[in-house]
Amino acid sequence: MSGPALVRNFLGIEKFRSLFQALAEQSRQAPAAHISTLGVAVAILISALPLLAFYQGSRDSGIDYSTLLVGVSACLAMLYRSRNGIPFLSVRAWKSSLRLTHIAFALGCIPTLFMLLYSPQALFQISPPTKPDGHAMTFSLLTILSFIIGTATWAAVTEEFIYRGLLISVLRRWDAIANPRVRDAVAIFVSALLFGLAHLPTWGPAMSFALFGLGLGLGMAYVAIGELVLPVIVYHIVFDILSLSFAIFSRSF
Repeated sequence: MSGPALVRNFLGIEKFRSLFQALAEQSRQAPAAHISTLGVAVAILISALPLLAFYQGSRDSGIDYSTLLVGVSACLAMLYRSRNGIPFLSVRAWKSSLRLTHIAFALGCIPTLFMLLYSPQALFQISPPTKPDGHAMTFSLLTILSFIIGTATWAAVTEEFIYRGLLISVLRRWDAIANPRVRDAVAIFVSALLFGLAHLPTWGPAMSFALFGLGLGLGMAYVAIGELVLPVIVYHIVFDILSLSFAIFSRSF
């Protein structure tokens, strides 16, 4: 194998090329643009609901507003998809769907890797639970693992329904933009931006920027595999399990 071929193989150029070819093909097969600007605005408002946690987080009411607002937003997202005639599609080719999702996910994780290298403390924005006297609470390993898996699954399912399942699908059908490739690019960027901003109340600005990058990757995957939400949820769960485990267990060292 020649030198240039080795470099291309090492960098995974052909894999990235297959991702962008899939994106181009999905743009050529773009769904009909039938959703008005008002309809897009409603979808953006639904997706922005989790940001209201900014204004409620300082109230000592014992209510987890962030989780509540994400849940409400996810329910509205599914209802709004249905109202606009956008069905959830079943996965018929898991192997190719997961392969493309993996490639896009790897691209989206690049900002997270830089954040971990230069600002690892950003993952410590989540504080462990404390007792009324201010001392940290102790939990068994099983309890911690259950918390990590449960939180990761809840976040992945609800957020994928909101930011990819609703926002990208609606923006790809926006009748104000004639070019389907531009619609796809706008859809991926806007969904990633709101996805990153939605994590500011919990994770802080550095991690939110990293999650903006992840949102770009997950958005590309969602479009490349034909708006299939389940493969994207799988990779989102993996990311959340890894990031939560790092944030929690690294406090012990």
